[in-house]
Amino acid sequence: SMAEEEKAEEKKVDKSQEDVEEGKRTPAGASNMRFDNASIRARFVRKVFTILTIMILVNCLMVAPVVVIESVRSLVSQYRWVILIAFLVFAVTSCTLMCCQSVARHFPCNFILLALFTLSAGVILMVICAELPPHTIVLALVTTCLTCTAIIIFASQTTCDITGCGFILFVACIAVMIFGICIGILSFFMDVHWLSIALSAVVCILFMIYLAYDIQMILGGRKHEISPEEYVFAALCLFIDIFEIFTSLLNLFNAAN
Repeated sequence: SMAEEEKAEEKKVDKSQEDVEEGKRTPAGASNMRFDNASIRARFVRKVFTILTIMILVNCLMVAPVVVIESVRSLVSQYRWVILIAFLVFAVTSCTLMCCQSVARHFPCNFILLALFTLSAGVILMVICAELPPHTIVLALVTTCLTCTAIIIFASQTTCDITGCGFILFVACIAVMIFGICIGILSFFMDVHWLSIALSAVVCILFMIYLAYDIQMILGGRKHEISPEEYVFAALCLFIDIFEIFTSLLNLFNAAN
């Protein structure tokens, strides 16, 4: 009868309302949730790459006069000691943003620290590039751009998930740091030119892998992923990867010359 059909419909509506209240999702609800998550992730990715682009542009604008104008290059060479201050700011700001989640998520502290980090990285590159011939810098820049583009495409398209290799990469990074310290100590007693070249090659390869790892963590959909709230942290990680690749290539190409 019509009355029985109406009661059955009411029971279905009540049941669906109970499912919603209990946190259960209908297929349509699950689809909407997936769409929302994809939309949030897409906005996060756009924000990260926008911040990264600004950071890279700032560094390019800082380094360009050193490469192009001889008087600026000579001036920077006279004040090479500022690289020590820049390294200190670079280390403190990067460690703070990486280790203190509350600071990395809190506006405007996160952007202030990121700005200081970006400027310190620019100063470091200015001092390094002031000691190198322009063609070496341009060659390293072009190689870095091509390499990073290829890695980004590979990491986003491959079915291979490397987000579970974080611990292995961390251990490798510590090992490379210890190797670098040992080379620094040995340099006081012997010629470590070839060891320095080997270190640059290892660092370059390591951070290429790190770049692929970070790209997959940012894009999401893998075993591990970065939270959309960590956009400053994500941009910082990508910048450090590219920074290390570029400086390693500078050393390798300069050694080749």
